[in-house]
Amino acid sequence: PPNLTLDEIRNTLENLKDKPSSQNYAFATYRAYLNWCVREQIIGFNPLANIPLPHKLKSRDRVLSDDELKNIWKHTNNQPFGYIVRLLILTGQRKSEIANLSDITDVMTFPQTKGNPHTLPITPLVRKHLPVQQFNGWSKSKLRLDKNSGVTGWKLHDLRRTFATNCAKLGTPIHITEHILNHRSGTVSGIVKVYNRYSYLKEMKK
Repeated sequence: PPNLTLDEIRNTLENLKDKPSSQNYAFATYRAYLNWCVREQIIGFNPLANIPLPHKLKSRDRVLSDDELKNIWKHTNNQPFGYIVRLLILTGQRKSEIANLSDITDVMTFPQTKGNPHTLPITPLVRKHLPVQQFNGWSKSKLRLDKNSGVTGWKLHDLRRTFATNCAKLGTPIHITEHILNHRSGTVSGIVKVYNRYSYLKEMKK
């Protein structure tokens, strides 16, 4: 903090003005760090504490069609990036969770995912794409996949929304979908989350 000035923060944010998501992320990172400095009594106050994010971003609503998923699947053979993409399609997990997956037995375990330890059953098709290999080069591989598959205008995180949408089409109960996604702020929250400790592994596998 003695070496971090408001001018440096402003310059960093100014350099990201053409990248709204990145600028928001940088701002939130600075604000969280300065909050920590206040708690540790390194500084007296956080100058960013009451300032809103630079951009109010519109929520994405992109859901890939079945044909788009098929084309993506066909162009993701026998390569680490391709296997990660397939696992995202099959499980609806976050990119960072699948890319860093290491604890694999009869289930996939994601420790402290968004604050909650998360466990998923392994289906036969998922097992064919495990274990996950370490991978770098996301942007180049994604551009290559877009070109080869002919599917454009989507992000890897859109596969998570697509998974949830397809679960709804299949008639999957919403609380099972939320358990799969480890997104329990809706139907599985509050007092229900506190007292209902059932894992739903059998239902998630089905």
